[in-house]
Amino acid sequence: MRIDNRFRCAVCLLVTIVILASGPFLWARPAVAAEETPVVADSAAPLSSTAANVPEPSVSRAPDPVVIKETLTQGQRYVEQLVAPDSTNLLICAPDPSAWNMDTIVIASISPQAGTVSLISLPRDIFVQYSPSLEAAVETAFPGLLDEPGMRKINAAHAIGDKLKYKEGTGRFDRPYIEFLADVIEEVFAIRVDDYMYLQTRGFRRIVDYFGGVTVNVPIRMLYKDPFQELSIDLMPGSQHLDGAQAEGFVRFRQGYDDAGNFMNYGDVFRKENQSRFLKAFLQQHLTLRNLTRLSDIAAFVGRNVITSVKGWERIVAYGALAEKAVADKYPIEAVKLRMQDARIDGLSYVLLETEEDTSGGGVETTDQASGGSGAAADDGSYGQP
Repeated sequence: MRIDNRFRCAVCLLVTIVILASGPFLWARPAVAAEETPVVADSAAPLSSTAANVPEPSVSRAPDPVVIKETLTQGQRYVEQLVAPDSTNLLICAPDPSAWNMDTIVIASISPQAGTVSLISLPRDIFVQYSPSLEAAVETAFPGLLDEPGMRKINAAHAIGDKLKYKEGTGRFDRPYIEFLADVIEEVFAIRVDDYMYLQTRGFRRIVDYFGGVTVNVPIRMLYKDPFQELSIDLMPGSQHLDGAQAEGFVRFRQGYDDAGNFMNYGDVFRKENQSRFLKAFLQQHLTLRNLTRLSDIAAFVGRNVITSVKGWERIVAYGALAEKAVADKYPIEAVKLRMQDARIDGLSYVLLETEEDTSGGGVETTDQASGGSGAAADDGSYGQP
């Protein structure tokens, strides 16, 4: 079957957006000691549902799938509707290479009716209030699991689904960890996940440099050096044109020294805001019709780095058409800001979403005093440095 070159280019562009939305946010330390040479893939080939360089989870599993009655969460519906009814919603997730925490959870939502592309970046420390039914099922299969540090954060939700073999053999995505995370997102945010991409990428610096860098506003002095991680971030505040290495530092920064030499911890919410700021700037500067004809050489980053439900020509062409229309009609790119606050629960940093329950006087009670604002949460040390 022959596919119009415009669709092929649009597909390449869409996947590039996905890589840029996820790749730089998943490293707690350098992913590899020496960068590997990418395997060149056929730019016209369909996306593979299995990727040689993307690690599948390897955790202990329950002997049989566990059936969850009722709902996964307990009345934890976010206070606002974030996506349009006609939107196509792609879940982009990527793990910390040193553990199996989802350090990146992004929803890219495209709405032809609204004429927008929305980027919803979910902080990894979002507190998930599981239902009594789910808690009972987990306790029966894996006693004490939910009492382990951090297991009630959204970036650990997939691990629960994997252990429970959630919807194994019956779900839409045929991967329990994705099925569970997608259903949690739907219950909490009323966003139905249409497809997913699970990836690790080592091509972020190359892609940024390929496009000639990105001009972005650096909100504060960013100075952080860690020889152990081979990480050096040194950016001045103001509008800066960043190359690949500098861009990596920008999207990873969450703590460091200010102009007075004081060590400051800005937290994960601050980092997520910068990631959204960078991605929006990249798309505004490089998501152009002209660039649709220049992307065949970066399709090599796709086949070996992505596990995805987007497969089959019909589905690929549908996404290509969405991307092409978004470019042609100049959809604005919106980074959605969530209504939330930082808190500490049982000594750990969490992010509490504003929910419908909160407006009626309910909400989550914490065992420690909440910060009461949207500033940086104290780091609990569970998830590494920047």
